[in-house]
Amino acid sequence: MVEELVINLSEGINEEDTQNIIRKNRLENQDLIRINQAKKAEEDRMALERLVLGERKHRLRLEELRKQDLLADEERTLRVQPESRISNCSSHSACANCVCAPVYAF
Repeated sequence: MVEELVINLSEGINEEDTQNIIRKNRLENQDLIRINQAKKAEEDRMALERLVLGERKHRLRLEELRKQDLLADEERTLRVQPESRISNCSSHSACANCVCAPVYAF
């Protein structure tokens, strides 16, 4: 049936009758057409929602990785910093508040 309609339209055979059949079928099936359009719209909405959620998760993961990198950089800096701070200290006092005082990690 559909193949015949396509052939008729593409070959110019019984064009008016073919168009009438298509209109009749469209009217008879308009409820199904609306249902399918609504279903497609809902599927598209859900797909978009999944995409947005995936992008949000990706951004959060990138932010988490950046924070981890910053923390790792800070840790590296703190491991190197006491030596560099000693050379910048002019008093070299032994008091607990001096930046040259050793920092012990437990």
